Amino acid sequence: MLFEKLRNNNYGDENEKNIKWFCFMKYIRLFYCFCSVIFLVGFSYTINGNRGIIYLVFSFFPSFFYLYLFKRKIRRKINILNIIEMILYGSTISTFFASFLEYFLTFYFFYFCSICLMKEINESLLFVCSIILFFYFFFIIAYVEEISKIIPMIFIHRNIERNGNDYTEIPLFDRNTYLIENIYEEECEKKETKIKKFKYINVNDILEFIFFSLCSSAGFSSTENLFYSSHTTKENFVSILILRNLTCVLFHMCCSGLSSYNLFNYLNNKNRSFLNFIGILSSLFTASLFHAVYNYSIYFASLNIPIYQIFFLTILFIYCFLSILLMFFSVVKSII
Repeated sequence: MLFEKLRNNNYGDENEKNIKWFCFMKYIRLFYCFCSVIFLVGFSYTINGNRGIIYLVFSFFPSFFYLYLFKRKIRRKINILNIIEMILYGSTISTFFASFLEYFLTFYFFYFCSICLMKEINESLLFVCSIILFFYFFFIIAYVEEISKIIPMIFIHRNIERNGNDYTEIPLFDRNTYLIENIYEEECEKKETKIKKFKYINVNDILEFIFFSLCSSAGFSSTENLFYSSHTTKENFVSILILRNLTCVLFHMCCSGLSSYNLFNYLNNKNRSFLNFIGILSSLFTASLFHAVYNYSIYFASLNIPIYQIFFLTILFIYCFLSILLMFFSVVKSII
C-alpha cells in the first residue's frame, strides 16, 4: 500500500515541466540580451553617427574593468552570461524606470515649485530653495535611482540553508512517517521552485550578492555615460568620459554596493518587524542620502553663486565621494 502511494506521486512530470520552463525562459533572456545590445548600438549610432560604436565602447569599458577587479575577490566561478544579463538589466530596465519616474515626479515638482529650478534664483529665496532642492534630490533623484538599480536583484536567489539553526520536532516513527516526510519536502520544494522560476541567478554569500548589484549599477551608470557623451562636442568627449568614469561610475557602483549590503542583511534578518517595502527603503537610506548630497553640490556649483560658496560645494562633493568609497571598501574588507 505504501509503495503504491509513493509510486503514484508524479515527481518526473513536475521536474519535466520545470526543465521546459527554464529552457523557455533561457531563450527569452537571450532574446532580451540581443534586443538590449541592438538598442544600445542603434541609439549610439543614431545620435553619434559613425563614432557611435566608439562612444559605446568607451562608455561601458571602464565599468567592465571595475567589475573584473571586484570579481577577483569571489572564489566561485560565476556564469559570464548572468553577469552580462545583469549589466543589460541595469542599462535598460533600470534606466527606463528611473527616467520615466524622474520625469513624471520632476514635472509635478516643477509645477508646484518652478522658481527653485531656475538658473537665476533671487538671493532672498536662495536659502529656502536650497532646502527644497535638497529634498528634491533626495526623494526624486537619489531614491528613485537607487531603487531602479536594485530592481534587477529580483532575479537573484540567495542560497541560504533552510532551518539551519531552527528547532525541528521529529515525529514518532510509524509506517506513514516516510510518506509524511516526503510530502513535507515535496511541498517545500514546490514553493522554492515557484520562487526559482524567476530568481534564476544563484548566490551563495553576501559578496556574490553585492557583485550582481554592482553589475546592475555598472549598466545603469554606463548608459548614463552614453547619454552624456552623446550631448557633448567632439572636443569635450574624452574629458567628459574620463571624469564620469573616475567619479560618477565609481560613485554609482559604491552606492549600490552599500545598498545591497544593507538589503542582504535586512532580508536575512528573521526578526525584522518592518514591512518589506519600508525595510527595503530603509536599506537604501544611507546610499540615497550621500547620492542626494552628491547631486546637490554639483547642481548648485553650476549656478551663478559667489566663489566661496562654489568652494564650499566642491569640498562637500569631494567629502561625499570619498566617504561613500570608504564605506563601501570598509564593508567589502569586513566581508573578505
